[in-house]
Amino acid sequence: ALIPRPETELLLRRARALESALRERVGGEALDLCCGSGCIAVTLALDTGFAVTASDISEPALDLTRRNAQRLGASVRTVRSDMLEAFRRDGGRFALILSNPPYIPSGECDHLQPEVMHDPRLALDGGADGLAFYRRIAADAPRALLPGGMLLLEIGCGQAEAVSGLLTAAGFEAIRIYQDEAGLDRAVEARLPAAFRQESPCTDNTSESSTATASCRRS
Repeated sequence: ALIPRPETELLLRRARALESALRERVGGEALDLCCGSGCIAVTLALDTGFAVTASDISEPALDLTRRNAQRLGASVRTVRSDMLEAFRRDGGRFALILSNPPYIPSGECDHLQPEVMHDPRLALDGGADGLAFYRRIAADAPRALLPGGMLLLEIGCGQAEAVSGLLTAAGFEAIRIYQDEAGLDRAVEARLPAAFRQESPCTDNTSESSTATASCRRS
């Protein structure tokens, strides 16, 4: 699984800041999407009152999340899912979705810092332009979030404008960008409008169970 890095703390700080308003006005469930080691899910479960779900396509990653949660005494539900496939037909259930998806362009994955090269490529490779998983999140998150729910995404350097554009096109509002300690854009926050109109999900052959599989590149 991906080794957690300090930048991910940005997502958790924002989650803590949003908790009170979200739990009062929207709901009390949060999702760590592409959970990897479960660092976001476990910390969220320990530090907030959210009921936390962690999802990943990788069963070894989910097992690691379960072991970390048990070791630290955190209550975390785990669901195997290819991105949001297991949730997008629920009609919206989460007040908050957090994700640190793979975001490194494929061509850069062989030229990373030595400490990053220890991570599985599947936890790093974000497709040709690094945006493949953000496109999927932008398309499917409106079906998994409750109206008024929030989306928090870690991003790579130089991706803020593109990710913000994807979220705007998907109907999100109140988009904000947050910088890390080095002053680099590192997280994007967006809100699903309270009056957002859910489109009817298309009919296909994708399983609605928690074992949907395809390409959430976490391992």
